[in-house]
Amino acid sequence: MNEREHTPSPPSRAAVVIWWACIAVIGLLVGGVWAWGWGLARSVQAPPGWHKVQTEVPYRSPAVAGETKLSPWRWSMDHHEALEAPAEQHLSRLRVRMQDQARLELRAPPGYSLLALETDDHGTTIGVLPGDQGQDSLVLGSSQEAPQASSRREGGGLVLLSGSRRVQLSDIGVRPLGAGTLAAAMAVGMLAVLALAAFARGLLGWSYGAVLFCCACLLAGWPALGHDPAELAAIFRMQWLDDPWLALGLGCTSAWSLSATILAGAGLRMASAPRWRPPLTLLGLVLAVLAWALAVGCRSPGALGFTAGAALCAGIVLWANVNASRLRAFNWIAMGAAVCALLCIEGSLHFSATGDGWEQAYRWSRGWFEQPVQDAEAMANRDFVDLERGEHSAYPGRGYPVAYPPRSAPVRVVVFGGSSTGGAFVNDSLDDFFPARLEALLGPDVEVLNQGVGGWTSFHIRQYVEQRLEALEPDLVILYAGNNDSAQVMNLSYEQQHGRWKSRRRIDTVAGPLRRSRSYQGLASMMIGFLPAESSPAVLPGEARANLEAIAELCRQQGTDLLLVGEGHDNASAGPLAPYHSHMRDLAAARDDVYSLDGHGLLTRAGPGMFIDDVHLSDAGHATLARALAAEIRRLELIPSQPQHDDGAQQ
Repeated sequence: MNEREHTPSPPSRAAVVIWWACIAVIGLLVGGVWAWGWGLARSVQAPPGWHKVQTEVPYRSPAVAGETKLSPWRWSMDHHEALEAPAEQHLSRLRVRMQDQARLELRAPPGYSLLALETDDHGTTIGVLPGDQGQDSLVLGSSQEAPQASSRREGGGLVLLSGSRRVQLSDIGVRPLGAGTLAAAMAVGMLAVLALAAFARGLLGWSYGAVLFCCACLLAGWPALGHDPAELAAIFRMQWLDDPWLALGLGCTSAWSLSATILAGAGLRMASAPRWRPPLTLLGLVLAVLAWALAVGCRSPGALGFTAGAALCAGIVLWANVNASRLRAFNWIAMGAAVCALLCIEGSLHFSATGDGWEQAYRWSRGWFEQPVQDAEAMANRDFVDLERGEHSAYPGRGYPVAYPPRSAPVRVVVFGGSSTGGAFVNDSLDDFFPARLEALLGPDVEVLNQGVGGWTSFHIRQYVEQRLEALEPDLVILYAGNNDSAQVMNLSYEQQHGRWKSRRRIDTVAGPLRRSRSYQGLASMMIGFLPAESSPAVLPGEARANLEAIAELCRQQGTDLLLVGEGHDNASAGPLAPYHSHMRDLAAARDDVYSLDGHGLLTRAGPGMFIDDVHLSDAGHATLARALAAEIRRLELIPSQPQHDDGAQQ
């Protein structure tokens, strides 16, 4: 076999045309993606000539903004923003696209009125009519939110005031992204990519496959530009990514940085073109530094210094790999530079907004904070920490029940439940709740211990009963539950979240000092962002039945009867509570030591005024439930017979 047979034949003319056509298509896509990101960035700004007052928020959380994603074809408003048209511009119509629970208030300019013309799948068309043919102001969507103050100036134009959910507007003139802008961006992208390909092919001598791969790397910015910035901020726990302009810059910079790094690596291998090495390498490092600084929100020169150091170390690793055959200490150089790069990245995170956010998200996810928190998952993990510690509270608003005193009466009744049992935000004393009223009704020979905790479900009660039931020494256990079990507060049930929390605790124990590392915290907290967003009942119906059965069995072992009371709800139907109440009735029918009482039904039949909101009992509600429990306990003879007391005195 001769040498000629080893030489690859040049591609045919048709193959060359196909290669360049593919590269041109990539260029069109690159330009289109960047134009799309530019349109998204403009969509949250004010239209040309309009005046917009934006509310300062940490980031546009998807949970608050809602399901409507940003669009380059429509202008967007969210989080109580005010938008005012120019005084000289009077629209004849405006199209509004809204989602459930969204709100938009429109105020007509002087001399005009507003009228809702039609509503279809694409939104509601609002007519801006001269004279008084319509209304001075118009509210679309939810009316639950209080109207905000207007920024309207005297003699101004149409004023729009949004609620907390995202609202999108169209038919108001120019769009955030026009067809001409999109076409121009695609043309520029194609020319830029073709120029890059010609450079790599002609000066570096790359094959067509390598050129195509390098050009395709320019699409690396697609994920940053193709997603709602609010989603990126929530997933990656980088609150700076909520700005669409930043997402655009990060997408462009990351794409060019990746391509420049590839070209720098190729240039460093070229002995015949040494003049290309320093500028290409420097360009790649500078773009990498800029991309990182934009991504993590560097806030000080120190952060930029650490970032530059990380880029320099990465360059050393690249240089060492290119010259590996000539370096005796290649392994030490490459390993040392890699370690230094990681340390520099860690240093930059300590001086960045993202690093601070990662630490906060990490601590929330493990319930480390001592102060009260509002994040649902953080509160759940905090409950797990409190259950593990077993420290009684002074008032059971959250965490753990109050301490129980030594037995002071012949009969002891223990009551478990959530904030309607003990810990509701409207009461300052446990004497206001129905267990204290029940004690007064049952007489001096019976003490009733209130072990309710705000936010507790049957899951929490089961955990607590397993720890404390023997020490409580009850003669009767009452469980008033249902609302917290059915509440949808997270994308996992408490039992599932508890399993994940225990796994993290084991990982944290092994991780040791890594728990203080911003990089480790970021990787751990980002795992939360990739979980599905769908909400789940706090306790699934099947889990609730298992919890009740476990509590009943523990009561049987203590020789104690169990009275299950279905929690009341201000809505007479209370559909989500039905399976939980049904499990209570079924368990009572299956066991001779378990009884049930339809608390929801008796409160509904008692008439209005039983609740202060949808679930928490009013003074009359507590009194009504206490009387019903006292009557049921006597009827079923669940405790030794006691003298009758005047129920009316306790209303």
